[in-house]
Amino acid sequence: MSIYNQGFGGGMNPSITVTTTAGATVTVTLGTKSATAIATDGTAKISVWDYGSYSIHAALGDAVGDATVDVVAVQDYAVTVETAVPIPTVLNNATWATIKEVAEKSQGANYW
Repeated sequence: MSIYNQGFGGGMNPSITVTTTAGATVTVTLGTKSATAIATDGTAKISVWDYGSYSIHAALGDAVGDATVDVVAVQDYAVTVETAVPIPTVLNNATWATIKEVAEKSQGANYW
């Protein structure tokens, strides 16, 4: 006789482990429901509540990053979310730190 997990009874839930910038706030969202954790030492593990395609958002100050993961079974899903400061399309709206970062990569012509 086979026994299948119907729902998440019995204390078994899928989880998402996010690797990102240390100290970032990580939020996972499915529909209108979300859960948040801090990426202590660069990782955050969040138990999720249902199957589906979860949106993942990581933020630390102005640096943000996004990803998605499809949860289809009771297991841990490992996801890496790179965070970066969004670069404004108008030079006058950029901070000196952003201008310096872009200039060091010789990428100014790609933005301004």
